[in-house]
Amino acid sequence: MQVGNIFLCPLKLIFYTGIALKNWCYNAGVCSKHTLDIPVISIGNIAFGGTGKTPMVIHLCARLKEDGYKPAIISRGYKRESQDLVVVNDGSNIIADVNSAGDEPYLIATKLMDVPVVVSNEKVQAAKYVVENFKDVNVIVMDDGFQYRKLDRTLDIVLLNGSECSGLLREPKRSLKRADIVLTLDKKYSILELSDNNFDTATPNESVYAFCGIANPDSFFNFVQSNNIDIKGQSVFQDHHQYSKESIQNLESSINKSGVNSIITTEKDLVKLSEDFLKRYKVYIVKVNIIFADDTFYKNVINSITN
Repeated sequence: MQVGNIFLCPLKLIFYTGIALKNWCYNAGVCSKHTLDIPVISIGNIAFGGTGKTPMVIHLCARLKEDGYKPAIISRGYKRESQDLVVVNDGSNIIADVNSAGDEPYLIATKLMDVPVVVSNEKVQAAKYVVENFKDVNVIVMDDGFQYRKLDRTLDIVLLNGSECSGLLREPKRSLKRADIVLTLDKKYSILELSDNNFDTATPNESVYAFCGIANPDSFFNFVQSNNIDIKGQSVFQDHHQYSKESIQNLESSINKSGVNSIITTEKDLVKLSEDFLKRYKVYIVKVNIIFADDTFYKNVINSITN
């Protein structure tokens, strides 16, 4: 056993003991859960990020809309600058900026323009707001909800990323027993060029500077390299990185030193970059979609929320 793991073991024991106590309280009914009159679908994980929750939320809501459902999305809005409940999308328009919304809820809102998106540190508060203010909504999708036990859910979907056999998890693997569906997503990556506020499929034939602030940066860089794209320089930021004025200045300096005028990043990073910054470069993004071999997963979802 490595020295780092020896010191980590007591911390993991304390952390997992606290998680087990919390779960026992909810399972035994000591802690109460709020139940809504409409179905709630939770999309979550037990790893720290990088499982594809955001593309899954987008995919599932798009499918629900195709079948005539009226979904709404609630989220914590991790690392947003605001503290109170924020309506990101009112079902017609985006009415909050990315800093108030959080990067992932804001990205979701741009992809699903006619789906209400509400963020709150307490998802029960967000759910109640949706029910009270969006009367046509008949299903709520809770982003990152597996560890949030205060709100009862009709269906618990947990996504895996393959790293659950090592390192610190958000809760032990045995917690997967309370999930209704556990799966690893089949992700499809593609490269788009941003031009005049539109995206076109295009692979750079020139050298680029690559950067991202996501939970699993290796997936981004490996995909870019697999397309034989020449990376002259790169920067890796923490997940949910905030592109402050100082951060942008440092990034611009690194790009200038690399001698290129083309950049490639992720959709999640793109929504946090200013137009002033983006107009200085030729911009490419890596987009992530999820694909299913058949409709088995979706049929299971529909059966759960209708029965």
